[in-house]
Amino acid sequence: MTQQARADYEQFLRSKMITAPERGIEINASAINPLLKPHQAAIVRWAVHKGNAAIFAAFGLGKTFMQLEIARLISAHAGGKFLIVAPLGVRQEFKRDAEKLGIAIEIIHLTQRPIPANLCAWTSAQSTPSSPPMKIA
Repeated sequence: MTQQARADYEQFLRSKMITAPERGIEINASAINPLLKPHQAAIVRWAVHKGNAAIFAAFGLGKTFMQLEIARLISAHAGGKFLIVAPLGVRQEFKRDAEKLGIAIEIIHLTQRPIPANLCAWTSAQSTPSSPPMKIA
């Protein structure tokens, strides 16, 4: 492949790329809690700037710290509260990490479900269900 052909192909690929718009806020690196490790601080800053980002970090890389810090930064900027939905098994980790970061959190544990949820799946947006909905309790 010639140099020009390669450049043309790279330009073609770049023209097909779709990136999510930035909807978040720009924060100064000094605003991030110094307890976060460099990779965590970089991810937090990126996620807050994106405004709607997912963090797919491996086990042990500090996702809880990052999530709590993102919540703190956004709440400080926008005012109000922040909701984190997490499995029951990680509540103690969130509580412990929030204490380390100096963030006050309230853990809400729903012990009763007032009504069961209903789930109904369609094969496409235009079709109708072929059987009654499945009840999830």
